[in-house]
Amino acid sequence: MTMPNVQQSQPSMSFFGAIKQCFSEYANFRGRASRREYWWWILALSIGWFILLALSSTGYLALLLPVFGLAVFLPTLAVTTRRLHDIDKGGWWQLIWLVLAGLAVIPTFIGLFATIASFMAGASQLLIDGFFEYLATGEKVEDKFPWKLVSPLITGVVITLLIDLAIAAWAMFWLIRRGQAGPNRHGPDPWALPAMRRVVDSSMRSPEAFE
Repeated sequence: MTMPNVQQSQPSMSFFGAIKQCFSEYANFRGRASRREYWWWILALSIGWFILLALSSTGYLALLLPVFGLAVFLPTLAVTTRRLHDIDKGGWWQLIWLVLAGLAVIPTFIGLFATIASFMAGASQLLIDGFFEYLATGEKVEDKFPWKLVSPLITGVVITLLIDLAIAAWAMFWLIRRGQAGPNRHGPDPWALPAMRRVVDSSMRSPEAFE
C-alpha cells in the first residue's frame, strides 16, 4: 500500500470541540495542543468565570466559584503544558512564571514596610492634619497631602505591576506562537493529524489498500 504525501492542515477544532478535548485529556501532560485548542479553551474559561461572577451575588451560587476553579484547574494546567510542548518548550515554564510573579511582590512589601515605618515615626498625624485642612479650606490635596510618606509603597506597587506585565507578555508571546512544524520530542504535529487521518481513511477505502 502506498501512502501519499501528507501536508500540514489546520486542525478543525471548534469551540465545543476544544472543551470536549480538554476535558477528555483532563490531566494529560503529554503530547501537543494547537493554538485553536488552547485559545478556545481560554475563551470558554473566560465566559464561565464571567457568568459565575455575575451570579455570585445571589447567595449560595457564590459557592460555585471555587467548585468551578477546582474543576478547570488541572485541564487548564494540562492544555497549557501541551501548548508549550507544541513550540518545543517544557511545561515547567508555567512554574517559573508563577515563581517570578510571586517574587515580583517583594518591591511592594518593601514599600509597604517603609511606609508603615514612616507613619510609626509620627507622620500619621501630619497625614490627618493635611486631610482635615483640605476639607476645611478646599485647597488641593497635593498641596497638603504628604505624598512622600506613601511614595515607597506607590513605587513598589508600580514595580510589581511592571514585572507582572512583563511576565504576562512573555507568556502570551509564547502561547500565541505557531507550533513547531512536524514532530518534535513531545509528539506529532497537531496540524498534521487531520491530514493524516484523511490520508489513512482514503487509503483504506481504495482497492490498493488490500494489495
